[in-house]
Amino acid sequence: MSTAASPIKSRTIAQVFGGEIRQDATLSGPASYDGAGRRFVFHTEMSLEAVAIDVELRSEPASAQLTKALGEDALARWTEIEVLAKLYDVPAHIVLTQVQSLSPQVFAQKFPAEILRCDTASHFIAVGRKG
Repeated sequence: MSTAASPIKSRTIAQVFGGEIRQDATLSGPASYDGAGRRFVFHTEMSLEAVAIDVELRSEPASAQLTKALGEDALARWTEIEVLAKLYDVPAHIVLTQVQSLSPQVFAQKFPAEILRCDTASHFIAVGRKG
């Protein structure tokens, strides 16, 4: 009898940008881990050059600083900031600073992207691609 844990079966969370967001430990593609260590991946047969994903557990509260900076929906907005940071290879705190200091029009010119929300009852999920 094996004592090894059985692998979690992959499950599709959403379909977006011609691919799927899946909770899966082994599929290749842009990925993000939630606070409990579960891996979420954007999986597609298309080119993945400019796609990013970020996941946060709804059950984990945002820090006071993040809530002050981004408001009541701080964790949902944070996933979008993380996606932009991944897409443009810029630290997330720099993207956060830009969100706070630039007008929406200037920010959109600096970080052009299409970001879609794929939230579930348990997670905030954002996936984006360069615009």
